[in-house]
Amino acid sequence: MHPCLLSILLSVLLGWLILTIIIRKARVNLPPGPVGLPIIGHLHLLGTKPVRSLSELTRTFGSLMFLRFGSVPVLVASSPAAAQLILKMRYNIFCSPTIPVVSFVGKEPLSAYFNFHRRIGASELFSTKRLHFFQPIVIHEIRGLLQAVADNGARVQIRTELYDATFSIISRIAISRRAKDLWSPSENGRSSSLQNLLIERINLLGRQNIGDTDPCQAWMSMRGRGKRAMAISTKINAVWQQIIDERRRTRLSRGSEIKDADFLDVLLTASTQDGVQISDTAIMAVLTIMFDAGIEAFALTVEWALAELLEHPRILQKAQQELEAVVGSTRLVQESDILHLPYLRAILKETMRLHPIAPLLMPYTVLKNYKVCGFDIPRSTVACINVWAIGRDSKVWKDPLRFYPERFMDSNMDARRQAFELLPLGSGRRACPGLPLRLSDVHLILSNLLNAFEWRRIGEIDLSEEFGTLMSLKNHLVAKATLKIPRHLIDGSQPA
Repeated sequence: MHPCLLSILLSVLLGWLILTIIIRKARVNLPPGPVGLPIIGHLHLLGTKPVRSLSELTRTFGSLMFLRFGSVPVLVASSPAAAQLILKMRYNIFCSPTIPVVSFVGKEPLSAYFNFHRRIGASELFSTKRLHFFQPIVIHEIRGLLQAVADNGARVQIRTELYDATFSIISRIAISRRAKDLWSPSENGRSSSLQNLLIERINLLGRQNIGDTDPCQAWMSMRGRGKRAMAISTKINAVWQQIIDERRRTRLSRGSEIKDADFLDVLLTASTQDGVQISDTAIMAVLTIMFDAGIEAFALTVEWALAELLEHPRILQKAQQELEAVVGSTRLVQESDILHLPYLRAILKETMRLHPIAPLLMPYTVLKNYKVCGFDIPRSTVACINVWAIGRDSKVWKDPLRFYPERFMDSNMDARRQAFELLPLGSGRRACPGLPLRLSDVHLILSNLLNAFEWRRIGEIDLSEEFGTLMSLKNHLVAKATLKIPRHLIDGSQPA
């Protein structure tokens, strides 16, 4: 291209960019943010670790920041006050969570799936009565986890064992069967089990980032990672359809007086009620969301906690001393013991502060134009809360990069309450609907692992993070576990 023509073209492009910014600023009062590029907006600023990049940008542009990822306007809150502004917005301002394009299931609106899941989950699945009903399942699967760790104590692949246990808990609660025992009807082999298909789907979801919310990139989802995700979703849906059809046949043959045994029964009962239209696709999506939200939350939180404890022997020893005083070595830890284990609870709060599994929570889309602190928030803006940045903010936490559970010992701050400094699971009506189940099971799993075994790390532990929609240890944790309670306590057998 002729140098003169190139110079004119660049001048026109620069003039267009400046004019666009001036017009936009005159029309609306957006929150502060960096100057974006044509077409891609601020996508070039995300890098390979978008959550960390957003945190760096906050230092310059403040805790309420406006960006554009392609054609999508994005609002990022990175302080407790900014998070509160978003979470306290009227509920009808937001639509359903914004999920990356390659994770959609079916063609129905995602809002229908999520709102239905939240409503049914709150009233049927996560009620106090239901949680009590599911407790024997949780205890049985935790006992199985302890058996697996004891059998492989010389070298325990922590995440693998936690996945097996938490998948069994969720799948037995959801469908009364273990996901690893169910296969795609078109294929055979362990790799095609429902459990492995869901794990592969979760791994693909975990490697995505906030930039994937751009609908302009939707065509890219049919290539590479997106094509693989769609193939996996097709296989998962085939298994779900087989399970749903089989359950319908079973329900026809049993008496109507028999109560719903699991979450699938609850969904199928709701689908037959007057005025409720619930398709099989919606039921599949709700079941998939349940696994997505539960599996990583259980397994990765416990893995992070164990990794930090193995890196900090003083804290590990203190936790085990507390367990020895409250529980001892003659029984397993029970749910009623958790109330008397304040240091263990502090360890998990500190883990969720420093290593939130969903570092940007779950983004929501703004339905209509709105004002926050005098700023204009355009409709269709994706609102995110950078809880990773809040947990590492020196203005909020003293010595924030230090793993120090004692900071919570004299604090009433709780992940269950509206504490905007600690938001691993959201808050209020936008909190994780499975919050009671998750916190209860995570406490039970970690406390029993610490009480039943002496732990030693194998090699160096890499505490660096793998960022994405979900955040995990960059490398899986491997450790040595030596049983320190009688084996019959975890086998359920009679003492020798």
